[in-house]
Amino acid sequence: MSVVTQPEITFIAEAIQKYLSEKPSASETLDGVTKWWLQGQHFEHSIQHVKAALNFLLNEGVITKIGTCSGNCIFKLAV
Repeated sequence: MSVVTQPEITFIAEAIQKYLSEKPSASETLDGVTKWWLQGQHFEHSIQHVKAALNFLLNEGVITKIGTCSGNCIFKLAV
């Protein structure tokens, strides 16, 4: 298991914020954020890294998390 560092979290969080600034109505699961929102990156992000970045953005109030009937969580820009 790789260690998640603050610079990596910050980099991924900034990429997510950039995506949401361009598509403010977007909403997606953790897997979807990793596959689609960060798709333009020239390297792969692990689920662990993306989850840490999403948690950081949640704590900052930038995004919100909504539970679904299937047990997945959807992340979207906080209003």
